Amino acid sequence: RVERLPWAQKVAHDVIRSADAWLEDPLPFPEVLTGYYHDYFCPKHAVQLLFDPRSPHQHFCPVDSQAFTGEKYDGAWAFLVHLKAQQALENLALAAALTGKAAYAEAALDWLRQVRDVYLSLPPHGKHAGQGKLMGQSLDEAVWAVSATRAYDILRLLGFVPEQEHRLFVRRLWKPMAKLLQHELRVRKQIHNITCWRDAGVASLAAVMGDHSMLRRVVLSAPFSLRNQLRFGVAEDGLWHEGSLGYHFYALQALLAGTRVARLNELNLGSENTRLLAMLKAPVGLADSQGHLPALNDGWPNGSLQSYERLYELAAVLFPGAGLDSVVAWLVAHGASRGPEALLFGPEQLPPAKLTQRSRLFASTGLAVLRRGGAYALLKFGPHGGHHGHFDKLEFILNLDGEWVSPDFGTAGYGIPAYRAWYKRTASHNCVVVDGKNQQAGNGELLAFGSAGRWEVVRARSQEVVPGVVLDRTLALGDSCLLVVDWIRAESLRTLDWHFRAAGTLESSLNWHDVARPLKGDGYSYYANVREALPGERWTLAWQTPVGPLRLLGIGLPQDTLFVGDEPGIPTTRRYPFVLVRRRARRATFVALLTWKKSPGLPEIQLEERPEENRLTLRLQESERTTTQLTLRWVCGGKERTPCIEVECGWAFP
Repeated sequence: RVERLPWAQKVAHDVIRSADAWLEDPLPFPEVLTGYYHDYFCPKHAVQLLFDPRSPHQHFCPVDSQAFTGEKYDGAWAFLVHLKAQQALENLALAAALTGKAAYAEAALDWLRQVRDVYLSLPPHGKHAGQGKLMGQSLDEAVWAVSATRAYDILRLLGFVPEQEHRLFVRRLWKPMAKLLQHELRVRKQIHNITCWRDAGVASLAAVMGDHSMLRRVVLSAPFSLRNQLRFGVAEDGLWHEGSLGYHFYALQALLAGTRVARLNELNLGSENTRLLAMLKAPVGLADSQGHLPALNDGWPNGSLQSYERLYELAAVLFPGAGLDSVVAWLVAHGASRGPEALLFGPEQLPPAKLTQRSRLFASTGLAVLRRGGAYALLKFGPHGGHHGHFDKLEFILNLDGEWVSPDFGTAGYGIPAYRAWYKRTASHNCVVVDGKNQQAGNGELLAFGSAGRWEVVRARSQEVVPGVVLDRTLALGDSCLLVVDWIRAESLRTLDWHFRAAGTLESSLNWHDVARPLKGDGYSYYANVREALPGERWTLAWQTPVGPLRLLGIGLPQDTLFVGDEPGIPTTRRYPFVLVRRRARRATFVALLTWKKSPGLPEIQLEERPEENRLTLRLQESERTTTQLTLRWVCGGKERTPCIEVECGWAFP
């Protein structure tokens, strides 16, 4: 390939250049026990500390240069050293294969020998995702095993590992590491992304040791085998059950690695291959027009399909004819670079870059994506997501022209206070907060999804996350506007806070004044510069966003109170102006129209609610010629057959 294909020549050049950089300046082997990566974050700014491989005991915030010292930071630093070295091992092994130069192989083996020679003396340690010896948790130990054995396999095939030394590696490193991971699998029985990695780690170690019995068990027959992770961990819509795209791809990476090892050893996952293929295709339906991914639940911000291009290179050879080469082509056309996986596994020639995206319902996971023009709106209504779930039932987010105008922040490092006190809370999402309290973990249910004239529509509700309260939300995405209707019923009088944020600067002509005292509620202490106003029954706010103006037209009641302020994103220095509409009521209807039309005028909205008929009607006059009538009917039970949404679109020609 390198001789024939220009793109392969570039990949080979980059691999060799990276390997040369290691030869010139190899990292020092850590002298401290490896710790927990999520401790390597500034608690004030929610950003990773600056990593300096030559500074094991002093660590600095990139925002204000504050120094952090102590065992937990040193341990997290050691993790990053091993992570960088793990990545270098594969480059060094591949450089040796490309050039035949022994110096690359010896550099990789030198690091592996250091690990081998200390491994048995290292104590099991860690308190998060199991215990490791080399790493601070068995999860990281498994990730290291998958990568290190792949490099070791290449070196062995090239003849750089004599049989006698191979037996030494098996006895002092590979076998003890496999024993540790097998123990973790026995005591931590889960359908979980962590178990996927432990399975893949054991599979990789079994393959390098030639233990086919161990390999077959962890891939096919163990209760929490790779096959069962796919069978029970992947929803019917193709998404991983934890509801985070970060963990979807994390689990997928392990499952692909394990599948590759299994295939090389003539083991096949059978019908579960269909679920693995579905996992590869599902994120395409959640990405925006530029490949950006929503940071749902414990998802890292700024994620993109392009950052996972390497997985699609491997998958294209595992699933020939499934169209994954077209995904690779689209990713490369949108900024992704082909890397070592392309050189080893990927298609030589790529088809034309074409990706079709439309509104899509992920019914099992509880996500609805509405698309129209360059706009994208998502409603989140499904299962909580377990440990990695956020308390944000019926959250909506908005993307315009490839920009997250109103995003889900996702998560920062798990080791900082703001992770639980802010980023997981209901108050940090576009939700309705009841009595200032965080939601409970719970599920929601879909009431309607589809197209209606010029509108893409979804409606869902939840009766589980706030005791005694039914939350009901409808999104209708039209031409340059999004209609948001919340219909809430409670058993008693409650304080309802409707919250929305957007990037940019906030403008308003209302008569604002500083609040007399800070807002009280779970996570509300993160709201800053809060002001309030009495808006009346109709009010407007405007954000100047990175992609242009965004205006919000609200329909409320005279007794409503509006609060505005700003709240922290990631990093915390990135502030997002928010609005919070407060109403004291047992039954409430919040209506908001977000519009990004360039024309200065706003649509006229008429609201008619008929409690005796359990019906709500909105009439939207978009222009002199265009009107829409949206009728919602209250759904009392799961077997309700009356349509819960009716949309009538009309054109009035002069």
